[in-house]
Amino acid sequence: MPLKQQKGYFFKKSLGQNILKDPNIIRKIIKLLRIRDDDVIVEIGPGLGALTDELVKYPNQIVAIEKDTRFADILKERYNAANIHIINDDALKYDYRNVYNNKKLRVVGNLPYNVSTQITLRLFEQRECFDRLLLMFQKEVALRIAAQQSTKDYSVLSVFSQYYSRPSIVLPVSRNCFSPRPKVYSAVVLFDLYDEPPYSVRDEKLFKTVVKTAFAHRRKTLHNCFKAFRYGDDMHLFDINEIFLAAEIDIKKRGETLSVEDFARLSERFYDFLDNSG
Repeated sequence: MPLKQQKGYFFKKSLGQNILKDPNIIRKIIKLLRIRDDDVIVEIGPGLGALTDELVKYPNQIVAIEKDTRFADILKERYNAANIHIINDDALKYDYRNVYNNKKLRVVGNLPYNVSTQITLRLFEQRECFDRLLLMFQKEVALRIAAQQSTKDYSVLSVFSQYYSRPSIVLPVSRNCFSPRPKVYSAVVLFDLYDEPPYSVRDEKLFKTVVKTAFAHRRKTLHNCFKAFRYGDDMHLFDINEIFLAAEIDIKKRGETLSVEDFARLSERFYDFLDNSG
């Protein structure tokens, strides 16, 4: 049943549900996904099937992951073709390796605003499964993803997004394109994932911890953010002055002034300390 004919369904605020309804925006999103003949497409949060209705026009294998059982049941009734699979599961917990079969997946989705960042980070964790992500976010989140160093929007999410991919904002989306209409504007972000990040780190967990520590108190200097920094099973306390000197980074700066490359280099100097102390 087409979206406009659905009756009697309320949207759950707790699930951040805002259903895309504008056919022009939907067609533009599908075009931006650049579907190839043998691509397997993963759709996150199909809702009532606005994007799915366009995706099923392609012969590709389609996996749609929907957390809301009501919507998943509707989709299962609507689509019974062999090439589409509706999975009633949480995109935050789903193991995407279940559908990865030596052919990298393309992901599309209008992400729930309240968990969009967490879902993106989850996809980065299993990035070996994907080559392209095309995801819709609240506009403010999209700006943080694409932000450059030394700007107000530059954040942990900026660093992680740009470490794992080349992100770009490709499509602004008005509030009027959704039902119910949200209070904020949206934007579609394209992530072209790297086969290997451009800056090598030996311990990604350490890299992530360093980045999060640097942004924990935006108005504080790196010295103040890291002065009690500890990491590892033995909770090593570091000589941060020595480490920042080795990384050739001014410890009096703030985290937002560091590039992705700076963070990778700083993480490596912390790793060297751990390696030498062990």
